[in-house]
Amino acid sequence: MEEHIEVVRLRKFKEESGWSYLKIAGRIGVAVQSIINWNQGTVVPSPMARDKIRKFLAEYSYKG
Repeated sequence: MEEHIEVVRLRKFKEESGWSYLKIAGRIGVAVQSIINWNQGTVVPSPMARDKIRKFLAEYSYKG
């Protein structure tokens, strides 16, 4: 299954920021299970979800 760059960037954000799946999901506006599924590669985010991820990363990108 194809892995989208948004999922790669979201995974990196989670690792670097220490944010929980719950916090990220709440900010993006999706279910926690959706993020888990994207990270496991069992589900590919829809175009709308990818747009939400891009907007989230633009706003909350971890600056370390």
